[in-house]
Amino acid sequence: VAVFVNLVAGKVTDKSSWASIDMTASKLYSITDDTKKMLKKINDDVVIYVMAAKDGSDDTIKKTLKNYENSSKHISVEYKDTKLNPYFYADYTDSAPTSNSLIVVNKKTNKSKVVDYNNIYEADTSSYYTTGSTSYTGYDCEGQLDSAISYVLSDKNPVVYQITGHDEIGMGSKFSDAISKMNCDVEEIKLASMDSLSVDDCEMIMILGPTKDYSKDEAQKVIDYLNAGGKAIIACEAYKSAQTDKPNFESILEAFGVKVVEGVITENDTDFYSNQYGPFFTFANGSGSFASGIDNYIIAPYAKGLQQANKDDSSITYTSLATTSKAVSKTHLKSAKKYTKEDGDVEGTFDLGAQIKKSVTSENENGESTTTETNILALSSVYMLDDNMNELVADANLEMFNNALSEYINTDDSVETLSIPSKSLQASQLTITASVSRLVGIIVAVVLPIAILVAGIVIWTRRRKR
Repeated sequence: VAVFVNLVAGKVTDKSSWASIDMTASKLYSITDDTKKMLKKINDDVVIYVMAAKDGSDDTIKKTLKNYENSSKHISVEYKDTKLNPYFYADYTDSAPTSNSLIVVNKKTNKSKVVDYNNIYEADTSSYYTTGSTSYTGYDCEGQLDSAISYVLSDKNPVVYQITGHDEIGMGSKFSDAISKMNCDVEEIKLASMDSLSVDDCEMIMILGPTKDYSKDEAQKVIDYLNAGGKAIIACEAYKSAQTDKPNFESILEAFGVKVVEGVITENDTDFYSNQYGPFFTFANGSGSFASGIDNYIIAPYAKGLQQANKDDSSITYTSLATTSKAVSKTHLKSAKKYTKEDGDVEGTFDLGAQIKKSVTSENENGESTTTETNILALSSVYMLDDNMNELVADANLEMFNNALSEYINTDDSVETLSIPSKSLQASQLTITASVSRLVGIIVAVVLPIAILVAGIVIWTRRRKR
């Protein structure tokens, strides 16, 4: 009976994904609700070719593909044994993909994209030369497939300008991958060599932690672009350039109702920083818009304080994404002797991130008025986009970044573009604040020894009386 039940259960779960329950912490064998919604909107037939025989293919990938088939009648999966069909790939790519790679093809247009097996599993090769082995850290089949499906269904790839020329810090590979999954073509540009920025040329611009100030002319080019209905992700830098004034760069944010407070934030609430990194690495709960619904802390290392300005301007909608608790902006770091407020420091509540929308009405040559909307994600620290910092908060910063991309990047009205993060194959890090660390220390170093001592005395006394 047991053998028979197992055989039937195996067949049922193999055919129907609803019959099995994914008990993994990262939902490794499931696909997200966002992906299911996207698949339901597909009108063209898409086939996913697996470069392996079905019996010899990767079991985890096989389960993921089954979920895709069950979620849309327009998705089909075919396995191609590379021993029997060694040159099948030639119709879609010049070089042979790795075994277990996927080729996603739009049957109507024959547009295709290869998802290489080496991009499905994220590997840590740092120990390869010492141990001879490679450990896999992430599973990114869903993210890569969603990107490939959107690519073969869309008619264009959005262009994103990344502004350089001011010793910008940039962003981590996970954040770059998130943009890549949106099928964006990222172009690095220098404002000094351009006459102007046009909303017709790019979908969005990124300013990622300049350590040198902009010229007035460069700042005005960005302001003009945004006033024309542009979208931007703008991140401040206050570690390498902590003592550098950047009035022209900050004037870009100020033009849209964001005040950049002088100094660098230190958090003095022990519930919102860790002993390991200290008060310059500020934690905060996500509070609205792109940060709403995020379970873990948002982290902002070496952050500039952001505050709403021009509160009377009804054309600007300012939404805080994360706010400090008991923070101080240290204005004289070189002479500072403590993390708390000293002479000249700014005390108050600061935003670590903000979403800004501004309605701009203008008239054309014919006297007709048009209204455009500016969209900005302002970040207090470019190090919020650092992979190591993001890992400390279990991808909370990446989730906020992805939410912004989903709103800012539009490829095609008929195609929804998603950027799904990879699923971790490792245990997630536990974020422990300074207050929790001290509480655990007191319990382990004081409470437990005293409890054991008292228990020992009680037991000794009872035995002695006997």
